Amino acid sequence: MSILLITVNYKDSKPTEDLINSVLNCKKNENIKIIVIDNESSNISYSSLELIRKKTNLDIEIIRSSVNNYYWGGINLGLNKFFNNEQDYKWIIACNNDIEFNDNSFFEKLNDLKEEFYKIIAPQIISSLTNKDLNPFMLKPISFVYDIYYSLYYLNFFTSKIVHKISRLIKLIKKLSTINNSSNYQIYAAHGSCMIFNKDFFSNGGFLDTGFTMYGEEVSIAEIAKNINSLIYYIPSLSIIHNEHQSTRKSSLKDNFLHSKKTYYYLKKKYRS
Repeated sequence: MSILLITVNYKDSKPTEDLINSVLNCKKNENIKIIVIDNESSNISYSSLELIRKKTNLDIEIIRSSVNNYYWGGINLGLNKFFNNEQDYKWIIACNNDIEFNDNSFFEKLNDLKEEFYKIIAPQIISSLTNKDLNPFMLKPISFVYDIYYSLYYLNFFTSKIVHKISRLIKLIKKLSTINNSSNYQIYAAHGSCMIFNKDFFSNGGFLDTGFTMYGEEVSIAEIAKNINSLIYYIPSLSIIHNEHQSTRKSSLKDNFLHSKKTYYYLKKKYRS
């Protein structure tokens, strides 16, 4: 095996089925092992996933969990069980189950990259909602200005909506003005819906921080990578689609806000204090 793909299922198996079907349509899929973490597993969800597994010739393994590990905790569960430095996986893909591999040459392109050079890859992730690329997630670390923004944003749920609307235009203008024209280039943080790790990232001391529930994948990996000198590269030739918010649509906006607020202060204390 050259690629280990880990994803997380939560109650609704349809996005997971779509993800697996997209892998099935790709070339060189015989070199991929897929791990599906069934968060808060029930007999219904597990039976549905088993049916999906049996319908394909892909190497798929399902791990049942009685609790909700959330996204990053679920990915970590699969990583700890199925990956060690002696195993022959060149790449580890951590992704939401609402990702679609629409380029059937994706895995060929990935395996052609020099793994000794790329430690963490941010692929091009096209949002199904906006048709825009979600990467680079962040070109540079959070600045003093953004600290002020987040302080205002997290005052309460009501003010967060106002601050967010004002900031969207500012962020768009800034991103457009800082676009790098080169095909592959170094960035600070990759979008969490799909990150690709070279196995050396973990053998050199890299890990997944699971001290939060949601919305901390990007900054935590960026800071861990910085601490062990593992660069993150944006590679737009590796392109996928993100069918956005299928995995979080069952949560209320207020619940998501509270999760993100708790994560923000956790990350700030751990990585910026």
